[in-house]
Amino acid sequence: MGDSRIKTLNLGDKRRDKRYKALLDNAISDSGASIAKLGKDYHQSKSYYRLLSNSNVTSDAILYAHEDQIHQRINKQDMVLCIQDTTEIESGRPSATGMGRLNYDTRKGYYTHTTDPQEIPLGIYDNWLWARKPKARMDIKESKRWSEGYARICELAQKHPNTNHIYVADRESDMMDIIEQGHQYNDPADYLLRARHNRVLNDASKLFDLTDEDCLGEI
Repeated sequence: MGDSRIKTLNLGDKRRDKRYKALLDNAISDSGASIAKLGKDYHQSKSYYRLLSNSNVTSDAILYAHEDQIHQRINKQDMVLCIQDTTEIESGRPSATGMGRLNYDTRKGYYTHTTDPQEIPLGIYDNWLWARKPKARMDIKESKRWSEGYARICELAQKHPNTNHIYVADRESDMMDIIEQGHQYNDPADYLLRARHNRVLNDASKLFDLTDEDCLGEI
């Protein structure tokens, strides 16, 4: 199973590739299991921990191999919905390193913002990972994840001009940055955004005035 999903995986060593594919197969078979329980014995579980701590095993390297399969699947589709959203990954271990604050300072973990090209499930194309710094420290501009995610979909659409790409995001993405990104790429991908603000349009009318009253509760 793992081989079919990441044929072009390259973690710098064929043994790493083989071990990661075995880990992936086990995780697919039992998605709720911890890493320690994915191995058939202590030694195999230990090898999985060593694999994931190796500097060559990065999210970018894994995602790159996954993208190759997505391109092949998209070629068979007339239209794909590229759905984007953010998920909290909370650490249950207070001693874990590299974690940041979540919605409360007492909750530690990191965020992942994924883009899934989907009409039928095609996979994850883009993944924005970050851990928040303490409130007093300067941090990244998190809103960029929406516009950069749309930029990645524009690049994807340019590679597959015969497939209609529609970017779908919630109302946190209601910003001019996405529209400007589309202009920069000559609008190769459509977008569907939940509106957050009753914006003034070019003819001075208001956005919500042009929507059906039955739809207002969904905006």
